Amino acid sequence: MDSQRLSKYVVDRLSVSANRDDIIRYVCRSGNLDWIQAAAFVADVEETHALEIDRRHLPINLTSSFMAGLFGALVTTYAIFSIFEPMLGRPLPNFMYILNDIGVRYGLLPDTHTAVETLRRFGLLPDFWRTLYTTGQSFGVSRDLINFVYVLASGYLFWPILLLGLVSWIAGSLDFFRSLFRVTGR
Repeated sequence: MDSQRLSKYVVDRLSVSANRDDIIRYVCRSGNLDWIQAAAFVADVEETHALEIDRRHLPINLTSSFMAGLFGALVTTYAIFSIFEPMLGRPLPNFMYILNDIGVRYGLLPDTHTAVETLRRFGLLPDFWRTLYTTGQSFGVSRDLINFVYVLASGYLFWPILLLGLVSWIAGSLDFFRSLFRVTGR
């Protein structure tokens, strides 16, 4: 088999992320080469046609990184609203809370107040509010500042969710632009 056909085969198989050993094995059989020569041929074809291979990978790379970034943005937004909602009231129109309200009602999403009360009922959480308030008042800290600290502390269940969302958002965004610039930057 001529090297032009083998090159096309290697590019096609690398574009669909086929197993490299299977590609080398095929090149060994079709091109009558030993393993080392076939591996060198595959590496050379991959380097020569890297832009074409990256362009063929672009749709799935962009889609997966966009979805990871979108997931991160949604989780981050949910966590921020869950942490600061007691302080803000309901800052968005009621229809925006339908997912949260349905999720909390049917136990699909955690509700900070319910979780804190459950932990307190089982004795796993001290009466943080009363301790914070009395200690803060004895040092002359304003009630508004104590309420703000309490809101941040009572949302402790959502801080890991916020961290997960931020990491996913950043990783997805970075991967999206890395994939995009890999193709357009060459």
